[in-house]
Amino acid sequence: MMKLVQKRNTKFQTNLSRTDAWNAVVTDAALKAAFGEGAPSRKESSVRATLRRAARLIRGGFALEIDVEGLILELNVPGVVSRYQIAPVITALEIAAGVAVTRRSLLQIAQRLQSFMPPKGYLSISKTKEGAQLLDDTAASTPESMLAGLKTLAAIGKHRRLAVLENPPPSVAAISPQYADMILVVGDTNATARDAIHASENDADTHHFQTSAEAKKWMSKYIKSTDTILISGT
Repeated sequence: MMKLVQKRNTKFQTNLSRTDAWNAVVTDAALKAAFGEGAPSRKESSVRATLRRAARLIRGGFALEIDVEGLILELNVPGVVSRYQIAPVITALEIAAGVAVTRRSLLQIAQRLQSFMPPKGYLSISKTKEGAQLLDDTAASTPESMLAGLKTLAAIGKHRRLAVLENPPPSVAAISPQYADMILVVGDTNATARDAIHASENDADTHHFQTSAEAKKWMSKYIKSTDTILISGT
């Protein structure tokens, strides 16, 4: 659903920044959703859009209210599962507004933008063969994206939440039990991550593996259809 609403005086403020490279890839995907194969190139736009409201939808995704220089649009974007995916959507809308000839054409572009799905590995969501929700953050994982993934896991996970973290930095490992019920740590930083997790005030079932293949083999025995799983790392 996408519609116009009357302009209001309040503004929604949030920190939506990510790395430039991460934003560039996700913005290109949003532009492709809005324009298809004939999408304009990503560039600086003179049009400015402001996020006024972002609310999670019960069935997944976000309801967004965006002010495009006085034109207020409400979009439902089921494919956006993380708050960090909102900024590229806004950037794509700014670029679209810069090339749209009429208000009607902008509305049509915004309508298509609602079908946006993040590229695989950029906090994309899918299903495992067991039916569990899978959050994939393996394409360009950084400490910041790993933390964003954990926060998204906590936000959308309705039952058991599992986090598979490859070489997590101690700062992220230490707070991961706040967001996950079970944590699988993969890689050479096992000892450091283990110490950081155990020093946390929150409790989580924690397991350690040298390789992702070992973690996958172990986890396959325990996955349930009601689980939500985050895989973060390269």
